[in-house]
Amino acid sequence: ATAQIQHDFGNGLMLRNTTRYGRSSNDYIVTNPDDNAGNVARGMVWRNTKSRDSVNTTLVNQTDVMAEFNTGAVKHNFVAGVEFSR
Repeated sequence: ATAQIQHDFGNGLMLRNTTRYGRSSNDYIVTNPDDNAGNVARGMVWRNTKSRDSVNTTLVNQTDVMAEFNTGAVKHNFVAGVEFSR
């Protein structure tokens, strides 16, 4: 889920906040043949098992400030932000 709030202060100044929440899970078993001991020549293959059962939760909050202004004939853009994540 993602939520974004943006406010334009006028005169080229804008503030934006984005918050994102995510959850994903991995649950798998993988086996692959492994012949590092030379067992295939004797008719045997050892299986190397890799498995995982995990849940990952992510929470991120990012705030940006953007400004656009001119000084004479020169146009300037300014962007700064801060982000917190867990």
